[in-house]
Amino acid sequence: MATEKQIAANKSNALKSTGPKTVKGKSVSKLNAVKHGLLAEEVLVLGEDEEKYELLQDQLEAELSPEGVVEEDLVERIGVLMWRLRRVYKFEAGIINRNIDDNRYENKGSPSNLGLSFVRTVHSGDPISKLSRYETSIQRSLYQTHGELERFQEKRKKIQLDEATIIDITPGE
Repeated sequence: MATEKQIAANKSNALKSTGPKTVKGKSVSKLNAVKHGLLAEEVLVLGEDEEKYELLQDQLEAELSPEGVVEEDLVERIGVLMWRLRRVYKFEAGIINRNIDDNRYENKGSPSNLGLSFVRTVHSGDPISKLSRYETSIQRSLYQTHGELERFQEKRKKIQLDEATIIDITPGE
């Protein structure tokens, strides 16, 4: 247990700290909150917002309340799959927008121009169809992972409930 003098010294020292000054120090300290870093860099592609991704992961963790390594891994996987699913929608919009821009339509957002863009996409190897298959695969993985998390959490809650209902019997009294 810290003494009052030690606590006061710690508070005084903490006020003096302004964080790392060197590039190396900053690069090390930015990883302080990273749990293991396995997915932190790999899931994002160029141009994606790391803060938005981390916010999604934080919200999922708060909402799904994982306990233990397995549940934390499942929640992280759910976040990755949701992020990838959001990316599919952006890709789809990007393909359509690119086709519209390439054809230099007057009224770019009109239904007929969207239709022409779709026809052009179908005739050029059909990336929308491939994207749809990716979307379906990601959704399936997302639902399976969420179901797996629910099973783990139900099992954990049942164990906690069973442990709470054990009656303490002391022999000889």
